[in-house]
Amino acid sequence: DAAFTGSTGVIEARTRFSGLRPASLAAVNPALSQLLAVDLPLSGDAARGKALAWEWCIACHTLPGDEWPGTVGSPMVHYKQFKHPDALVFQQIFDARVFNPQTVMPAYGSFGLLAEQDIRDLVAFLQSIE
Repeated sequence: DAAFTGSTGVIEARTRFSGLRPASLAAVNPALSQLLAVDLPLSGDAARGKALAWEWCIACHTLPGDEWPGTVGSPMVHYKQFKHPDALVFQQIFDARVFNPQTVMPAYGSFGLLAEQDIRDLVAFLQSIE
């Protein structure tokens, strides 16, 4: 099912989950069913999310305008085209171990590295990247 990059075991959520809707995402992990039950906007600030992405995500991910792209995580360029539900993106940032227990992506929410509003802002930014 999953696609991984290199030998690091980093899941490329856009490949594995791009065609899934909330019901099938919950089937991947039953704990997601409550999170995905409500499909509401996350009320994030995309401009603030962009600043956070350049602080927290740039080391591993390629971002628009990035001259020295990271190579560990999947590229974030044209992210909007994947049409991931906001809840999926939020969970991926909050704690990607839900999708891949072997991920090298930090569990930003679970470890307290980012506040929930910070993650909402990151989601708003990612979902805005044409």
